[in-house]
Amino acid sequence: SIFKAEVQRTRSELKEAIEQPEEEVAAEAEDAASEPAEDAEAEAADEGAEDMSGEGDEKKKDDKEEDEGDNPADRWHDALSFSVEPVVQTSWDDREPHPSPDGLSLAFMRNPGNIVILDLASGEERTLVEGWDRWATFAWSPDSRYIAYDYSDADYNSDIFVVPADGSAAAVNISMHPDNDNSPAWSQDGRVLAFISERINDEGDVWAVYLDTELDALPRRDLEAYYDERVKAAKKLKPLKPGAAGKAKDEDAEASETEAADDLDLADAYLRLRRITSERGSESDVRLTPAGDRFVYNASGGVYTVKWDGSDEKRLDARGDIQGLSLAGDQVLTVRGGEAWLAKVPGGDAERLSIDADILIDLQTQNREKFIEAARTVGQVFYDAGMKGLNWDAVTAGYLELAEQSRTAEEFRHVAARLIGELNASHLGIYPPGEPRPNSRPSGRLGIDVEAVSQSPAAGFAFERAYRVTRVIERGPAWGGTMALQAGDLITGIEFTPFGADDTLESALADRVNDETIVSVLRKSEAGEWEAVDVLLVPVSYGQEVTLRYDAWQRERARLVDEWSGGRIGYLHIRSMGAAALVEFERDLFAAANGKDGLLVDVR
Repeated sequence: SIFKAEVQRTRSELKEAIEQPEEEVAAEAEDAASEPAEDAEAEAADEGAEDMSGEGDEKKKDDKEEDEGDNPADRWHDALSFSVEPVVQTSWDDREPHPSPDGLSLAFMRNPGNIVILDLASGEERTLVEGWDRWATFAWSPDSRYIAYDYSDADYNSDIFVVPADGSAAAVNISMHPDNDNSPAWSQDGRVLAFISERINDEGDVWAVYLDTELDALPRRDLEAYYDERVKAAKKLKPLKPGAAGKAKDEDAEASETEAADDLDLADAYLRLRRITSERGSESDVRLTPAGDRFVYNASGGVYTVKWDGSDEKRLDARGDIQGLSLAGDQVLTVRGGEAWLAKVPGGDAERLSIDADILIDLQTQNREKFIEAARTVGQVFYDAGMKGLNWDAVTAGYLELAEQSRTAEEFRHVAARLIGELNASHLGIYPPGEPRPNSRPSGRLGIDVEAVSQSPAAGFAFERAYRVTRVIERGPAWGGTMALQAGDLITGIEFTPFGADDTLESALADRVNDETIVSVLRKSEAGEWEAVDVLLVPVSYGQEVTLRYDAWQRERARLVDEWSGGRIGYLHIRSMGAAALVEFERDLFAAANGKDGLLVDVR
């Protein structure tokens, strides 16, 4: 199945809800009340002036607003919560979703190897390519008119095909060779197509073809000028904004009436292929910069890039598998070992992107999904379509409950092996990853004292359990600022998840140390009404909270000594008999004793 995620709430929105000054609301009301009514004559004059101003200024205004609009990616970077909904949910094995560049369609793979196009507005599906190759890859052309894909025939030979996305014409084999070709990639103008081919020495090399024969006819000087122009154009590219898909569709329809669409020169493309790389070893997963002036690919020892003519090969300071290129083509994103890296193209330092995404897994649900997926995969690829006369769905169901109850990888493997053994065939097996090392889940601390509450004092705000704040430790995570907690606040949930009857505050804050955390609170307003508030806090570790509590205790002792002595006696506590405590003692000694008649040193 294929799902979509949308941002529900961001940090900025949460902060605005807390920080919105009441004065602004009052000022708006005052302005609205004092604004004089305009007479009809003045309105008519204004309307006339607007009519005479012409459409040019309005268009400039719209263009400016469009240029200065928020970047959609900023909202994702600032996100706190998401909604997840199905886009394609069937009994088939639907996977590999690829939205079209114009945002109007979604292409995806469906079992066994079909490429299906979904119209996102109408929800209508149509099968563009029918086949059996479940490992096929594909890519949209930047204008969303074509799809290039690699596909294996009955002899297990893979070629590159290009087909109109609307299905108006048959697919054309543009590589046509008895050795494997795969991983198609487009330039931004759709005139250059790159792929990996094993046609020489059975090694994967980068190959390319101009899908516009005019480029084949250009002398080198003009080709260089063409690529220079494409580099400049690529720097002006912008991401498709939300709501722009419909607008793009209208503009495309209008353009089709006034301009003839450029057709790709596909029929003899296989005769015009160019070999780009010829190093020893194999290259893989090639990508084209949007300008088409450089190829980026994986090879032995890392990620490399080379110019359009095969020159200027450079190894990038990048690690892992290529995920994609920036719109301008000057950066490449890679992932290795769960870490993301952003490297400059054609060269420069790489930046490690810090991403923290802990996931709480329901083991029984995970086992269920793993087992069903394993059984479905065997059912799809087993050489006997009749599964040796077995009712495969019924056999799978018979072992499913055992698989769900598995608590270790070894137990799961044993149950899965029993299922596969029903087929009594060779070369079958399942190999789950090894058991991860046990990891502690330290609980975050908010620097507060609380007491459990099981009954809500506020009408309309029911909960199973809450925690009333009885004290906020000075200088702790919940102290000071617009996001501070207050004594009397009722904490009703963490990260938008309410407390269950048996939940503790510490269990709800597991794995939240140093992570921004949404704390849901019921708070009494100045008018005495209860209201729901969400605040954003950063929990500290247990050790850090111990230090906060100690510091607060020491400040309180010093305050009492100062009060009881009338300001004549200073106070200092020695925390422990160690080097670190000695450094603190030396630091605080002068401040505590300065100007005092005496000093009380507490060694308890």
